[in-house]
Amino acid sequence: MKLSDKIEHIYKNQTEEITFRDFLERLDEQSFGVLFVILALPSALPIPIPGSAAPFGIILLSLGIQFLMNRHTPWFPEKMLNRKLQTGTNARFLTWMTRFIRFCERFTVSRGVGLFKKRGFHWVLGGMIVLCATSMMSPIPGMNSLPSFGIFLIGLSLIEEDALVAFLGILACIAGLVMSGFVLYFVIHFGLQGATMAKDQVKAWLGL
Repeated sequence: MKLSDKIEHIYKNQTEEITFRDFLERLDEQSFGVLFVILALPSALPIPIPGSAAPFGIILLSLGIQFLMNRHTPWFPEKMLNRKLQTGTNARFLTWMTRFIRFCERFTVSRGVGLFKKRGFHWVLGGMIVLCATSMMSPIPGMNSLPSFGIFLIGLSLIEEDALVAFLGILACIAGLVMSGFVLYFVIHFGLQGATMAKDQVKAWLGL
């Protein structure tokens, strides 16, 4: 069963509200992928949502560490896990999530599933998420969009176990980290205006 169908089944066939804990447990191992996608999206958009990178980066860093620790489902504070999620016709958030995940599923298929069972590949994905989430937490402009997009792609690959999308996510993460390091170098040497100088330099290289 596709993840979008699984989420739809959860809220449409539930007569009472469910807790966030129950929701994560029903998603099972796919819960990490869903959270990586949803939390990275606001900063990965072409026009990022202002102020979203740092707080979501903190949560993504925590989730990335848990992913590296090979947790079955994500850990959150009890207060958050006990929050109620509406079901049935009132399930606006879960309805939106279903539609968004269904849209994303158009671009993924199960490819190279065996790679996701290998511990080394698991560590590479988790390491990329941790490093990129750390970059997202920086208040310096230019250090969060590309790393966020890398995390988004890795999360998407985990949902459907698509190795091709995972490799694209790794490449985006590496590019984002290189870009972040480049911007940081300029900021260290020229102050905050160094971020603008770094962007101008990249545009000059690209002929923009």
